[in-house]
Amino acid sequence: MLEEVKRVSSVSGASLCVGLIYAHNDLTWPSSKTFLSAVLPSIERAILANDIQTSAVLRLIHSPYYWNKKPNVIAKQLEYQWGIYGSLADLSGGVTWYTNCTTYETGKRFRFCKENMGDYKIGYVEHPDIPLSHVMAASAGFPILIGPYCLRTSGYQWNRSKFSNADYSPQAAKALMKSPNLLQDIYEEWIGREDSHMDELRQTVADFKSYMVKTEKILSGKER
Repeated sequence: MLEEVKRVSSVSGASLCVGLIYAHNDLTWPSSKTFLSAVLPSIERAILANDIQTSAVLRLIHSPYYWNKKPNVIAKQLEYQWGIYGSLADLSGGVTWYTNCTTYETGKRFRFCKENMGDYKIGYVEHPDIPLSHVMAASAGFPILIGPYCLRTSGYQWNRSKFSNADYSPQAAKALMKSPNLLQDIYEEWIGREDSHMDELRQTVADFKSYMVKTEKILSGKER
């Protein structure tokens, strides 16, 4: 089954699981046989032998500086105790992994993947070189108890998305649906991405048309 996987999208605890799989298989996606015979036993040993929660709490007691940067502490414990190493740029194989979290400043979905990281409001960084442990900790940063991960944005070159200043009000949505160039714009945006898959474009456009029809009905009050 694992041989058939092309893309993985994860958040929170699932991001920890996927990161463990990569870190315990030389940063590449395993086959089903390799996962069962080598990767899973290795992960089990790492998890059962190391309590990162207790270690993180003790580290916070000794280093109060990190109290408002708890995910950064967890990232360090993931490296020391669970054997997480490498960066997003080091991942190999035919599977694209999307790690999800939320941008504190915008409330939008922030995505990490090998090709880019960011959200449509603040922009994107192409081919980010960020530690895998930090990506996992950012996604697993439960609000209040753990809190947000602090990313040093100055270390990366950010490219603004053309949708960063888009107007998503009902009036703008109605005008957008009447645009004769809408699907052309979608097509150009699609083929401009490195992770695009042309075989899925036809179904994506069909789904989008259905979505827009339903959206127009809701905006006009014909449907709820």
